[in-house]
Amino acid sequence: MGVFRSPEHHLWASTGLRAEAQASGPLHVVFDPATLDLVAALPERLGQIIADNELPHLCGFRPCEDPYVEAFLGLFLDCRAPVGAPVTLGARSLAGLQALVEEQPEVCPLLRSQLNQFNNALKEWMLSWPAVEPTRQGLPRVSSSGDGAGNTALRAPPTAEDLELELHGVVDILSEYGMLHKVSCPGSAEMEGEEEEPPGGREAAEAFYQAALGWTFKLASFYGLDLLGQPARLAQACSIVASAPLSLLAWSDEAQVAELLRCPFFRPPERELQRLAQRWVQERTGAAGDEPVELPEVFALALEQDLLEEQPPSGPSSSEAAPAAAAEAALPSTSQESGAPLQDAADAAGPEDAIEPQAPPPAADAAVAEKTTQRIWGSSFKRVARRADCATAVFDDPAGLQIAERARTSDTLRCWNVAGEAVVIGAARQVMASDVPMQSTGRFRLDLRVVAGVEAEAAHLLEIGICAEPFAGVHFAAGEPGAGRPSAPGERAGGAPFFRFCSVPDLLLEGVRLSIEVDFDKAEAHFRNIPDVEGVAPVPPAPMLSWLKERERMTIIKNRPTGELECTLFKSHAEHLQDLIDQGTLDGDLAGAVLGDSGARVASGQVAAVRPEVPEDYHFYVVLPVGMEIEMF
Repeated sequence: MGVFRSPEHHLWASTGLRAEAQASGPLHVVFDPATLDLVAALPERLGQIIADNELPHLCGFRPCEDPYVEAFLGLFLDCRAPVGAPVTLGARSLAGLQALVEEQPEVCPLLRSQLNQFNNALKEWMLSWPAVEPTRQGLPRVSSSGDGAGNTALRAPPTAEDLELELHGVVDILSEYGMLHKVSCPGSAEMEGEEEEPPGGREAAEAFYQAALGWTFKLASFYGLDLLGQPARLAQACSIVASAPLSLLAWSDEAQVAELLRCPFFRPPERELQRLAQRWVQERTGAAGDEPVELPEVFALALEQDLLEEQPPSGPSSSEAAPAAAAEAALPSTSQESGAPLQDAADAAGPEDAIEPQAPPPAADAAVAEKTTQRIWGSSFKRVARRADCATAVFDDPAGLQIAERARTSDTLRCWNVAGEAVVIGAARQVMASDVPMQSTGRFRLDLRVVAGVEAEAAHLLEIGICAEPFAGVHFAAGEPGAGRPSAPGERAGGAPFFRFCSVPDLLLEGVRLSIEVDFDKAEAHFRNIPDVEGVAPVPPAPMLSWLKERERMTIIKNRPTGELECTLFKSHAEHLQDLIDQGTLDGDLAGAVLGDSGARVASGQVAAVRPEVPEDYHFYVVLPVGMEIEMF
């Protein structure tokens, strides 16, 4: 009895074909800079069978109407591909191939299966993009356990320029499916009809596009790839003709450009966004480069006006002349090594002026200062050392706090914590505080953003607040919520020198600028994202009245002579005189003298009736956990 065997040319001849396809794993999607396409190579034998047995029956008429499908058939059916090159699927031809396959699925079962797998691989690739970030000074994600499609091999970090080309190449692919207009103008009338599904599906395409907007800004903010130089860089990376559709200036949809300008993640300086908007308008209207243009209303609304109007101090002003040396020591100059550790406040200047605060505004400007908000710039922050009596002092590593090199005229501080925590999570936290004092009147504002590290193990220990005498050192105790110091004599609950803003985690998003404004006149702190982020609810102001009252009480007690506070005879006499005044048996000049004596009032327990001779100054502070990077403006 003979055994039937299929001819070698028959599709079913290889009984192990499906097993081989499964053994090869998911398709590996990569971006091809030569074709500006997302591609995946099929397993060699599977691709050869598809080319020999299925592609000849795929399209009845040549050339195909779809230019991308025609190019695919020309390579792998007409054998124009280099010898030995595997059959490769591309995102640009995916929709056209799927349409042809669905017309006659019985003719191309293997190709149909591989196209579906390729579509799933594209979805995973877009949802996980970028799997690896370019290396930079700071804390980028430089390693990955996969590429989003099940491939577990580690990838080498791409260059920033390669990632930029990949980003805009994929955005160009999505633009062919109307995705950019769909995202920018959801619910528009012309999008109501049935649309062709983009590669990877609509959900993955929208997720990639939102990530692409943020990375367009991130490349400008942290990799030196300015927005206006993008067209020239892409023209250098590929041909001028191929790069033309990828240029930001070539975006024809005004709503799409406005969507980019509204993106809240990793925004570069607002002036750079304004210049991009002006240049785009000039390209549309044909205006000369130096000719002023009026921005469309949708552009003007997308820009943050308060950031356009802010004027960082480029040099020491009259109010900053006294502490100029201390401010210069707060951060290393451009000659310092990039990524060097931030010095302690006590080491940054001489022993006498190490923590000397900046001078208050001149008296003539006091009325103006009360009506305006004073910015506390990132350049004013210094490292705060751990107190010797802190149980975690042995884990305090000054070299763990690294800072980015900055221009001398910049007032932005970007820093990160690279210390190790093999024993106690949170033991190597770094504390920084501004050396600019805030009097207990007026409004003061600090802007910052988390650049990286929200997934760090100690990320929940990030802390922002205001404090008194920060450079007296910081103490972390078991069971305590955050930074602090051992209780001083007379200190009551709720009057510790560190006041933590507990509402900050509710608004904090990686890459989004957070503005914290302290209003001492209203005794509350306000928080908001700049710009507002859709889906993030605003948080109510944080009340500070009780804490400020307690700090005022401690200031009065601290400034009194030790003898007045500890002498039992003095306290009993003061209390006796106060009782006589309350009973009405002591009046006149003697009663006035007792009531006018601050020491007697404090000793008799009338602290609330006394005003401090010198109000206490307050400072912004930040606690930076290991594995996090922040930027303070």
